[in-house]
Amino acid sequence: MLSERSKPLEGKINYYVLVAISLLVLLFVIANSFEPQIDSQLDFFELVYLMSSAAPVILCFVIAKRYWGSKVFGKTYLALGIAFLLGHIGDELFQYYQLAGISNPYPYYSDIFFASFFPFAFYHLYRNIRLYKPKLENKEKILIVAIPGTITLVYAFALLTPVSVPGGVPDLMSEVLWIGDRPFKLIPATGDEGVSDSYQRIIVDDTTYYLVPMNLTGLVGYEQVYDKNATVDLVPVVISNFTIGETPPYDQTFWNGFYMGMYYSATTTTLLSWNLIGVRTFRKTVLGNPWGLLVTGMGIGTLANIIYYYTSIFSYDRTSPILGLWILGNWIVCYALYLHRKQL
Repeated sequence: MLSERSKPLEGKINYYVLVAISLLVLLFVIANSFEPQIDSQLDFFELVYLMSSAAPVILCFVIAKRYWGSKVFGKTYLALGIAFLLGHIGDELFQYYQLAGISNPYPYYSDIFFASFFPFAFYHLYRNIRLYKPKLENKEKILIVAIPGTITLVYAFALLTPVSVPGGVPDLMSEVLWIGDRPFKLIPATGDEGVSDSYQRIIVDDTTYYLVPMNLTGLVGYEQVYDKNATVDLVPVVISNFTIGETPPYDQTFWNGFYMGMYYSATTTTLLSWNLIGVRTFRKTVLGNPWGLLVTGMGIGTLANIIYYYTSIFSYDRTSPILGLWILGNWIVCYALYLHRKQL
């Protein structure tokens, strides 16, 4: 009987399939960027994403059943299936709260499932990598510490340290501007961007901006929508010294989100480190292409998580290209699992 290390699982990758997946995701991203986000509506793009996060669950459980007689593979695929299932439940809950108009705090119930994804996914990677690589190289050990440590420290520094910009507004208009305890976003007042004239305006160095209230999950429930009946003071506010990224109030809500974000940053970057090691490891084994492709798909999803935490963890934007990265990672994982299934 063949040992688990020598089972002939290598399958040939059809690169036309990968090109087709990439092109479809690119078209998805382009079309998604033009379709307005309506929180109370489950649109086509959100439905595609939910289906893409559910597909790996089914395939993982199918592979786990086939591998169940082995000492490692059955358990690791079951763990991976559980990981994707937990992530999918988190997606479903997040979508439900959005459709129901529930202004949930951060972290919330959906984060229980999102956070639980990582231990199971890590178990899958760790057990399979150590099966073929019992001893890590020194540079790999450094990688495991350096990537999570550096990125998580930068994340903490970015949240805790305000950035002052005297004399004008920088290009970082995606940053949150805190006025008192209320978060806002700057939108250039060009007159044709569709932003309501009922918003307060500010003038900085002869340039006019709209001060648009943000809908930050878990902090303040201000919707970024136009209210034609709104009555506000439209007298422009002239600012000579402007501070962007002013320190928000460090209340318990902030610290809850801060610690949750630290956990997400540390776990996703650790998973990314092991993904990189996995690509190098499986490339040299009989597992070959299918497993390398599986790790690549997981790595793309992990990279999308990291980008999300650094750019929009306090606000959800369905039109962001990050959604396409998650779908791309899930589809590549599905194709890798199909190759595994085909070899059995």
